[in-house]
Amino acid sequence: GIFDSFGKLAGDIIAILMSVAFILSIFFVILGGIKMVTASGDPKKLAAAGEVIKYAIIGLAVTILAFVIIQIIQFFLKSNIPIVQ
Repeated sequence: GIFDSFGKLAGDIIAILMSVAFILSIFFVILGGIKMVTASGDPKKLAAAGEVIKYAIIGLAVTILAFVIIQIIQFFLKSNIPIVQ
């Protein structure tokens, strides 16, 4: 029915968004690491690089928690639409 196709579409969109968020988080952790290595001991540059890494890790944690929350909601609603194949 309509809800099955909508549920599959929503599941696909969520999977794509979570993948993009995960990839961006990893990218920003690497970028922060590169900035830290190239800071040459400048305290401002080191602090900025640390902020990039901190927020990238927070973003990664939010992405993982969002996935877990979706799985929990699906469990309680007894949904059979897979988010990740």
